[in-house]
Amino acid sequence: ESPMALWQTLDIVDATQRHLRGEFAVLIDVRRHDEWNAGHLPNATFLPSLQETNQIAPIRGCESCPIAVYCRTGSRSKMASDVLVAQGFTRVYDVLGIVQWQEAGVSLVTTPAVEPSCAGSGVAPSGCMAPSAPLPALDGTSEDIGTTVAIGVGVSLGVTLLVLLACWFTWRRNRRHASPKLPTA
Repeated sequence: ESPMALWQTLDIVDATQRHLRGEFAVLIDVRRHDEWNAGHLPNATFLPSLQETNQIAPIRGCESCPIAVYCRTGSRSKMASDVLVAQGFTRVYDVLGIVQWQEAGVSLVTTPAVEPSCAGSGVAPSGCMAPSAPLPALDGTSEDIGTTVAIGVGVSLGVTLLVLLACWFTWRRNRRHASPKLPTA
């Protein structure tokens, strides 16, 4: 069976909710060093260019733990997910890119990389534990990301409706005030 069938891509709402609840034992950033240094997700483990290097030693022992992989836009995370599955990891989630996370309101941090508690332990799934550090709330609030996204969609729809109404009223006004064209003899 193809490795592509053995990992799952999560939409940004599901991914952020799971991250905020601490459901991932490992959150892997596979971007370059300069991208990592500019900011990354809280509680992330840094495995630069995993999709090219296949260097999984820092997470060996986490094979049966839930692992989330992200990059900048979601392309490299898919390739890295293939690498992890090929190396025997069984619960791999592609959680898109940092761009989508920022658009969803998640703040980036510049803290050191997290060493997963499952790394090197070789423990069974019961030993899979998410990092213990608390995750910051979205933009300083305790709102659920689903609510935040729903509000954003609602605002976008409202603005679109207002623009359409303004165009319609302008069209009607111009049509009413236009002088009728009389046939010439």
